[in-house]
Amino acid sequence: MQFETHARVRDARTALYLEVTVLFIKRLKAEITLLETDALQVQMTPAVRLNGSSDLPWERLHLELFEQFPDVQFFDYTKLSHRVYRFMLHELPANYHLTFSVDAHMQKEASDILRRGGTVAAVFWPSLPNTWWGFPVIDGDLHDARFLDPSGVIVGLRAKGLARVDTNGFTIRHCKKCGPDGPELLLEFAKEDTHRTTVHRCPSCKNTVSARWKLTQPQKLHHQAA
Repeated sequence: MQFETHARVRDARTALYLEVTVLFIKRLKAEITLLETDALQVQMTPAVRLNGSSDLPWERLHLELFEQFPDVQFFDYTKLSHRVYRFMLHELPANYHLTFSVDAHMQKEASDILRRGGTVAAVFWPSLPNTWWGFPVIDGDLHDARFLDPSGVIVGLRAKGLARVDTNGFTIRHCKKCGPDGPELLLEFAKEDTHRTTVHRCPSCKNTVSARWKLTQPQKLHHQAA
């Protein structure tokens, strides 16, 4: 499936970086140079997302990238809150933007970062709420240019692939039946064979939402009740 193919490509790139870092960086710089040339011809700002499936601190490992390409807008998602705090304190390169990536269990950290003017990305299913944790939610699937997002908002991303049947809290499910600001659904049932099937129930109206996803290879099911 396309989503899983993209994930494998990102994993392969991370493996390449870890195994042959010098070659990876040399190739990366060459690709950024080409991107910068193409962007100049159409009078656009080149933008590069450095991390895919990884969460590498590029500002520490390869500071020269940001210095060598000052006109390129770099950006990333990160689950490391200390990196986001450094970004908000302007301790990172000026052309590097970070968005805090959270799950259902990270409300305290997310709320603090949002109050300070940062942006937070969260995955939702089956739909995006209007607000979450008291903060506005914008549609993050409209584009991936996170450096253009307004301050103090949650960037809502719709679950894709296995994230639709996640059981670990990575995907947040709100009760659409209770309204755009309905409560979070709680995991009630999870089963796995050739497919993974999940059922979540609203603690308020008792509405249930089920999801099913075909597994391309055996997956270990982590069951965590809310």
